Amino acid sequence: MENQILEIKTALQIQKPSGEVFEAIVDPSKMSNYFISKGSGRMIEGMQVMWKFPEFDDEFPVRVGQIEKDKYISFYWDSDGLELFVEMMNKKAQGLSINAIILIVLGLFVLVILALGFMLGWNKIVPWFGEKNNVDTISKSCETACGSDNMFNYCSVKRELSDGTSTYKNITCYTLGVIPVFANMYGISACSNINCNVKCESWEYTDMQKPKDEQRVHLGESNPTLCR
Repeated sequence: MENQILEIKTALQIQKPSGEVFEAIVDPSKMSNYFISKGSGRMIEGMQVMWKFPEFDDEFPVRVGQIEKDKYISFYWDSDGLELFVEMMNKKAQGLSINAIILIVLGLFVLVILALGFMLGWNKIVPWFGEKNNVDTISKSCETACGSDNMFNYCSVKRELSDGTSTYKNITCYTLGVIPVFANMYGISACSNINCNVKCESWEYTDMQKPKDEQRVHLGESNPTLCR
């Protein structure tokens, strides 16, 4: 499939100090009041942060691009191997209100979802909203992460896998590839060119089929040779 470029532009002018708007975007404690439910840290140029949305169980990696205080913010939003580039700029140094940013960001999110649906096919978009069986989507995502040597996506991004009967949350591609029960069940191979170096004490996933007090499954003790 050829690379496709979709460009969406929106602009709005209203009165509000630029500094206040800038902080409402780069500070996760402020952004959580209107867009995300949680962010792993402040947006700093060159850094990578994780965003969690109230509608989804997964966390999404965001790579921060260029930052110019009170004037310009750019970031890369990676989802299942597809990288989206987002820019927010204040060209004329005029203020933007918090309400305006809410509308712009939410509008952008809706437009991106619609665009991806038409570009990639809705069968690839539906899993984000709770498809009953997303094994194929997860498998391809893990394959892409391995093939592109994307250690973060392969080792650290926590996913939700559903096969129509069973659901596993907070599970990584590494876990799916090296734990035999998952590798055999779903056909996801271990990635030989990525060394995840997982810490044994924090290696776990959530098995939604078990009683609530037994859902957290710790893998470190039973698989000491696969972690550190």
